[in-house]
Amino acid sequence: METVIYALKVNLAFTVLFAGYWVVMRKETWFAARRAWLLVAAVVAVALPWLPARIPAVSGIHVELPMVTIGATAAESASPDLFEIATLLYVVITTLLLIRLVVRCVLAYRAMRGPVHEASSFFGLVAIPPNLKAHDAAVMRRHEAVHAQQWHTLDVLLFEMLAALWWIIPIWRLALRELRLVHELTADAAARDHHPEYDRLIVAQAMGTQVSTLVHRFGSSNLRSRITMLHSDRLPGQARPRLALALPLMVIALVTVSWQALPADPSSDAPTMNTVEEEAQFPGGMPALTTYLGEHIKYPWYSRQQSYQGTVVIGFTVTADGRIEEAKVLRGVYPDMDAEALRVVRAMPTWTPARKGGQAAVSQLTLPIRFQLSSTDHFLNKKKGPDPDDC
Repeated sequence: METVIYALKVNLAFTVLFAGYWVVMRKETWFAARRAWLLVAAVVAVALPWLPARIPAVSGIHVELPMVTIGATAAESASPDLFEIATLLYVVITTLLLIRLVVRCVLAYRAMRGPVHEASSFFGLVAIPPNLKAHDAAVMRRHEAVHAQQWHTLDVLLFEMLAALWWIIPIWRLALRELRLVHELTADAAARDHHPEYDRLIVAQAMGTQVSTLVHRFGSSNLRSRITMLHSDRLPGQARPRLALALPLMVIALVTVSWQALPADPSSDAPTMNTVEEEAQFPGGMPALTTYLGEHIKYPWYSRQQSYQGTVVIGFTVTADGRIEEAKVLRGVYPDMDAEALRVVRAMPTWTPARKGGQAAVSQLTLPIRFQLSSTDHFLNKKKGPDPDDC
């Protein structure tokens, strides 16, 4: 689940930053700034979720207990659920896409080592087709040299990997296409003054172009955008004021990833908080707690009838004398399931308190309680009414 939350945050942050680029920078002729915006947006989006959330620290010790499953047998609870199957399928597809990317790199390298039919570049390699007019060949070589000198292939590989990791989100492919356009515009700007009919040369070389590999090709797609930019009268310096909008956009992106699915460990701002001799313990330890919850929590009839399942997360405090206080639902599933889990936690017997510095200490604990139906419950429970004990 943590991986899913991280991926969601990355994509939210990148969407904000890329949307800002699309509105502010997409028509500008300062191509270096456009490239930098896209690359920084990707790096920032990946890094922002790793920043620690600043949550005020509370006194005591915070511990997250292992999950306890209610309502299914041990064998059934260990079997993969729909989420686990979907996760496995996602990982398999991602792995195949990354393998495909490696194969494409190998094919691109091999293509650059042999005769080519179009001016191309890959990393530091530049290839020009034979039998070209000397002037045309020179300007094409200059164009492709820009790709090689500025290591545009690394940009493409970065976005190819990100697009493979989050293949279900189409914005990465859109951003990759935009980045490749910026690469071509940058190379066009360097080569255009060395040929009197550069735009016609682009069109002529683009006929029959294939872009199935990772190489940069002289006659790439996006011809309309490239030719439009060749005749644009906008000066690169006019984009400088627009770059100032990048900072508030990063702040907005930071806000979009600052939420948390569960409250963060409140001791994160105080590393010594969890330095204890003994943690708070249910009488008899975790096995006894699991038995206690299994015996006292009743799967609510309505939720069972509707086949509702999920994990209710309860937070509570164990005082210095072992009493249970401040129990509350941190993440719920359905009202009757939340209420049942909360009822049983509040009714737990006195715990053995944590000890810190030789003295009893207050503890904040988080207890995930998973409500899961057995394979037969989905069918059998439809045929019977509520148990009086469940009402």
